[in-house]
Amino acid sequence: MKKLASVFLVLVLTLSLAACGTAATNTPSAPVSPSDSPSSAAPSSQGPADKEITVGIAHYSTADQGAALYATIAKNHCDQKGWKYVFLDANNDAEKQAKDFQDLINMKVDVILTVPVDSAAISDSVIAANKAGIPVAMMDRSSEEGDFLALVQSDNMKHGYESGVAMAKAAKEQGIEEVKVIEILGDMTSSAGKERHEGFIKAAEENGFKILQSLAANWDSDEGYKAVMDGFTAHPDANALFLPSDNCYASSALSALDQLKLLKPIGDKKHIVITCVDGGSAGLDGIRQGTIDVTASQQVSYMPVAALEYFEKYLNGELEATANEIVELDPIVVTKENVESKDLWANQLGK
Repeated sequence: MKKLASVFLVLVLTLSLAACGTAATNTPSAPVSPSDSPSSAAPSSQGPADKEITVGIAHYSTADQGAALYATIAKNHCDQKGWKYVFLDANNDAEKQAKDFQDLINMKVDVILTVPVDSAAISDSVIAANKAGIPVAMMDRSSEEGDFLALVQSDNMKHGYESGVAMAKAAKEQGIEEVKVIEILGDMTSSAGKERHEGFIKAAEENGFKILQSLAANWDSDEGYKAVMDGFTAHPDANALFLPSDNCYASSALSALDQLKLLKPIGDKKHIVITCVDGGSAGLDGIRQGTIDVTASQQVSYMPVAALEYFEKYLNGELEATANEIVELDPIVVTKENVESKDLWANQLGK
């Protein structure tokens, strides 16, 4: 049975970042192929009897800020602990990630740290790791089947829900009586995509929104641009837009609205209310510029540290490889009042 451990707040994020240091803002180095030697670092905390530890990182992508930050912090944490690591990048390809998993299993790494590309497709790989006795620590997204050591993720339902609640408040302040929404979808094969949608729809139903259209964009910026263009062209009466990832969609969505001559600042009677999830730089910049109302920021910086802390508990004999521990992190609701907060992961980039 999956066990929900707890919800960690911003204070924990701040403490965890101190352990990672400023190197967490660097761009990740090129992926290591399975034939290459794992990275090495000066010995520090090797675990029981100073056993040499190798962490396999089967990452989903490094194409966006959040994905790159996950990878960088995980690598830095391994270096601090004196653990070796092998880093493989699936480039958002589920088949490539399955191959990466098998390569890491064949290498007999001590743990596999991953963000699944596809929650269903990763299941066979997780089960294969279970059979090989290799613990799997997951971040951000879960697998549909198989056991894991720990899953550290945003409470994606709550992120979507809080974005919807914020939309209702922003619309009221804008003087909008009936909220008519174009919803852009993430990858609905991922748990994050499904849960953010479900959370937003819950808030929409509670607040009487009219969802004019929900359009697939699969976490792709170009598809997001087209979806916004198509949605607002088909529904010129739309007055609100939900983006389940500002990290993926904010720049292209704002460009599309600008192209349609619909991009107006907050306070303008023709302003399109925009709320998001993620808290990436594009989302924060939109809030600063007054074109985006609110984003529900993830606690990205904390996830890899927490996942690897569970691995250390496993090394110390405190947890089984299939403990199925779940940690869900609350969103930080970002408005113009707190957009400069140092607790926001996007404000830590480049520092």
